[in-house]
Amino acid sequence: MRYGLDAHSLRAALPVATVARIDLEVFESIDSTNAHLMRQPATVPGRMAVCVARSQTAGRGRQGRDWISPDGRGIYLSVGWTFEQLRTDAPALSLAVGVSLLKGLVESGARGLQLKWPNDLVTTGGKLGGILIEMRPAGAGACVVVGVGINVSLPPSARSQIKALGGLEPRDLADAGLHHPDESLIGARLVDVLLDALERFSLHGFAAFREAWLQADSLYGQSVEWMQAGERLTGIARGIGPDGSLLVDRAGIIERLVAGDVTLRPAA
Repeated sequence: MRYGLDAHSLRAALPVATVARIDLEVFESIDSTNAHLMRQPATVPGRMAVCVARSQTAGRGRQGRDWISPDGRGIYLSVGWTFEQLRTDAPALSLAVGVSLLKGLVESGARGLQLKWPNDLVTTGGKLGGILIEMRPAGAGACVVVGVGINVSLPPSARSQIKALGGLEPRDLADAGLHHPDESLIGARLVDVLLDALERFSLHGFAAFREAWLQADSLYGQSVEWMQAGERLTGIARGIGPDGSLLVDRAGIIERLVAGDVTLRPAA
């Protein structure tokens, strides 16, 4: 049985209006969809570059971690976008992307999805997908590459590999109620919501996404721990600030955590 998205079906599933505004590349295998787009020239403002692959040989996650990308068993895609002016709330882009991906997956039939600060999609106690944002200067703005990995149908060998890396238990779309997903249709839906998200973020920033993120927050009210400057700290998660920072209650004092500074997990 052949798993995974099909280039022809993916293109056919994309809305005509979206096709007119994207430059699409589909690979059987690639080192990393993010790395590929980071090697390309900056996109024209208003257009989105899209790179999709059936497998990655050097998939990457946040903080340099490997992203296990078995052939045809996940959705591996990256999009490139140029912000003419870089917003002050740019660090919250991964949260805005998370909101949009969750929306696209729910519209595709997934259930029980939540968001884990700052860049994970989770379901039934495990990690369904992740987001990797990379930027480089482009005049007064920035060229942004948004990488997305969604586990569709993980074989036992891939689950073992992912578990060995540590972190949350791996989950796939079957755990979210999609037992026979059409990867091409889902991939097309995610490309469409990403185009909308980047355009809205360009115009309105994170304010347009914050309320939806709070509604999907998987950590609110939970005890969490994080490493910061070599010290292990604990607190109670209290949502996110307008800039996308995580708010934690430490003995009655609210502190702000910035995604680049910490490694966060639910406290044991």
